[in-house]
Formats: sequence, structure tokens, C-alpha cells
Amino acid sequence: VLTYMRDGDKAMKDKCLPYISRMYDGLHANDVWIADNHTFDIQSYDEDNGTIHRLYLTAFLDAKSGVLVGWNICDSPNSQSTIIALRHGIMRFGIPKAVYFDNGREFLTHDVGGKGHRSRKTDNPEIEPPTILQRLGITMHNAIVRNAKAKPIERTFSTVTMQFARMFEGYCGGTIMQRPESLKRRIKEGKIPCDFEIREYIDMYIDGDFNMQEYGGAETKYKGMSRIDVWNMDIKSVGIRKAPEAELNLMLMRSTRVQKIKRNGVFVEISGEKVWFMDYENTYRHLGEEVYVRYDPADLRSVRVYDKSDRYLWTWECADKLLIDYITESKEEISDAMALQRRVQRFIKAEAQNITDGLNSEHKIDLMEAAALKAAHGKQSFKIVMPSNVIMIRADNEPESISKASGDDIVVNIDKMNENAERRKNKWRSD
Repeated sequence: VLTYMRDGDKAMKDKCLPYISRMYDGLHANDVWIADNHTFDIQSYDEDNGTIHRLYLTAFLDAKSGVLVGWNICDSPNSQSTIIALRHGIMRFGIPKAVYFDNGREFLTHDVGGKGHRSRKTDNPEIEPPTILQRLGITMHNAIVRNAKAKPIERTFSTVTMQFARMFEGYCGGTIMQRPESLKRRIKEGKIPCDFEIREYIDMYIDGDFNMQEYGGAETKYKGMSRIDVWNMDIKSVGIRKAPEAELNLMLMRSTRVQKIKRNGVFVEISGEKVWFMDYENTYRHLGEEVYVRYDPADLRSVRVYDKSDRYLWTWECADKLLIDYITESKEEISDAMALQRRVQRFIKAEAQNITDGLNSEHKIDLMEAAALKAAHGKQSFKIVMPSNVIMIRADNEPESISKASGDDIVVNIDKMNENAERRKNKWRSD
């Protein structure tokens, strides 16, 4: 079946699709999430550096319901985009039992899911820190090499192209034969969308349109139901795994490989450059000891240091004073905010010009606006219904005390974390 899906003609693919659908009938919601990257068939303008390019979508699809649970848009596929998309999905739908990846490097990174099929007999797993998936209790499955096209998420991306990408003036097609003849003219006239517009519309389209579309599986009991309704109904029978946001953030932190503490402390390598972190007392007390570091790439003011047994030791500050005021928001968020501000300014000028020209307030609704209105209406009905049986997943071996505050607020007491770690360290030494 998978061979025909990859190499067969269209008629044979159509015959195989029902069998592929039945493969997932025995699953429940959140049993398996399928991940992949997709290049938008849209030429868009990056207002941050003035370039024209194509953005990428990293997405997770629930295999049972067909719901797109989490996603992220990036300039190029990378492991950090995978983590952001996974976090987005977990915050909305809970923690899956398993994920299904292809063999791309953005998935098979040492601290995300491990090397999968890329692992060699010479690799020593004992010296590798736990992966993010291991911390979350998620099993990783990898596609057979050269056969990733069998994944149902590929069909999802085809739907995204047909229903989403074609709406934009910058639609360029997946091949040269599909490229509109007027694309060059539209690029020259500056009619292609900005990056922030694609990010703005994709959120509305996925939840307000795609996830509200009819379920495409073979199970008759779900006939006529939307994808999100199937997820809401099926999850009731199995329950859901969740984690407090503060602890989820800990489990999703990136990890370095094991390294020795040096005079400069410990380091995290970002874009080929080493950023050092240290504590003036503990650095010199523990020179030469083997540790690894967990860090948030969006906030490099501090990192968490662990021993080889994955026990928390310390939180160390950035040794470079110039990075103390490191901006915590992502580059994409900053660019989007600036672009949105410029867009509002242009809108105000255009409206003022319309008034002076005596134009009425009625505007032509084009395909993009009509689709946006449809998605906005659908999003009003979109609702994720959490089941009553919720299993809370905690961050293992984390010494800090995490307590409930008012509402759903989570408070992490960093001082208490350090005190507990120091107390245990002294106990280990005395033992």
C-alpha cells in the first residue's frame, strides 16, 4: 500500500486511501501526532530585511481526528521550530503518547528526540542527557527512509495549499508549471503579502476553517462531524495528559551535550558562537566536573545546570554583561509587531485618502477577505473540550517547589530551588 502511495498512479492511490484511513481507526485522540514541515507556495515580503522569500510551516497533526493541533511558521525548518509547534499543541490539546517523525535533522536532534534511524552502533546513549520527548513521556517513531510521503499530513499540506496558499497574491505554485504568469508583475508592483499577514491568517484558517471541516475517516459513527468534534468526543474515553505550564517549560528546554565546567563556566552554542554562564563561587569549586545545560534560546539571561544523572544543580547567570538585557521575544514576534504597526499606519493614510476623494465606505470583498470572514465565523464555533479525567505530568527530578496561586497561575521559586539543590548536594557529600 505504501509503495503504491509513493509510486503508483492516481487511480491506485485513490484505492489505497481507504486502507490508509482504516490504519488509524484503532487509534484514539492524542495516541499519535504526526509532524512535518511544509513550504508555503507563497512569495512573501520580509519587512525586517527587505527580502522576498517563502516561509515554512512546522505542524503536528492528530492521527485519529485529523486536527492540526500545533504549528509554527519559520524562515527555515529547524529543531527550535519543532519545539515551538509541539509546545503550541501541548498547551492546547495536552501531551500525546507518541509522535511520528520523518528522518529530517530538524526532528532527529540529540536533545529533541534523539537520532532515530541516524544512530550508529558507535553512539553511546549513556552520555546523552534525556531528550525533550523522554522528559514528556512521548514515544518517538520514525518513518521508513525514503517513504515519508506515506504520511497523512502530506495530504493535509495539499489541502492547505489549495484552500490557503491560493488565496494570496503571492501564490507561486509548487512547480514552475503551476506558477501564475502574473506573479512577476505582482512582485514588481509590491502586491505580495508581508510575512506577518501569512502568520496572522494561518491561525484563523486552521482553527476557523480546516479543523472545522468534516472528518475524513472511515468510521461511520463520526460521519458528518467536524474534525474538532471527533477529537472532543474520542478524548472523553481515554482522558488526557497535561503538565502545569511552568513545568512544561522546564521539560521543553533545550539541552547541550555533557561538558566539563571550565574557568569561564559552562557554555551554550548559538549560531556557532559560545555564550558562557557562570556562578563565581560554584564555578571554581567544581572545575572539571561533567554536567550538561538546559536553556531557553529565547531567554539567555540564565541557564539550568544538571549533573550526568539528570539532577538539577544550579541556575547560572550569563557571564557576558552585554547579554543581560537580552530580548526575550522571538525575532518573528518582534518583526510581526513592527509590521503590524506599519500596516495600521498605511491603512489610516488610505482611509484618509478615500475620504478626500469622496469614495463611499463599501469595499470590494476579494477571495482573501471572503475566506478570512469564513474562518473568523468558524473560529467562533471552534472549541476544545477537555475531558474530566486529566493525568498531570510532572517534571521528574526537579527540586523546586511549584504551587498553585490564584486561578491557574504557577509560581516558580528560584531561590527555593537553589536552597534545595545546595541542601541535597551537601547530603550527597556527607554520604
